[in-house]
Amino acid sequence: MQRHLLAILLLLPLLGCDQQRQQRTAQTTPSTPPMVQSAVSVLRDPRTTRVEVFWVPKEVATRTRLTPQLLEDIRNRKMNDSGFQGSELQRSLIQALQQADIQPGSDPGDLRWACIFHGAGNIRVLSIYFDGYGRKGLIQGTPVTSNGEVVAALEREFGIR
Repeated sequence: MQRHLLAILLLLPLLGCDQQRQQRTAQTTPSTPPMVQSAVSVLRDPRTTRVEVFWVPKEVATRTRLTPQLLEDIRNRKMNDSGFQGSELQRSLIQALQQADIQPGSDPGDLRWACIFHGAGNIRVLSIYFDGYGRKGLIQGTPVTSNGEVVAALEREFGIR
């Protein structure tokens, strides 16, 4: 009995160290923000049937920075994909959103990219906007910052560079 008690007492500091290490790891591992989880869920949802992608090249000068409404009004270049589910674009966007290190922001920037997702009855279910570099944007109207991965994925998908 005394041996078991001695063994437990000797192991307690080791268990405590492991618990502290796990807590530090949990604190430093970035979690996926709820808005990104929600966006990925919408992209995976089979009821999301269509996406519109439009953009204004970042090299095009404008008098004022582009807002979602101005970007949608201009629709300089547009792609309309009614076969979104199971497409390469769907896979690319899901992966890009998960790798984009999206965080809440304060300023949406000069928006140049828009992805508008539609469900049954052509109802808009998700809107994502980013500046020309993918560093600032809006997801469902909420300003965000990012590492640019979403715009990089869109540029790869559409052969833009």
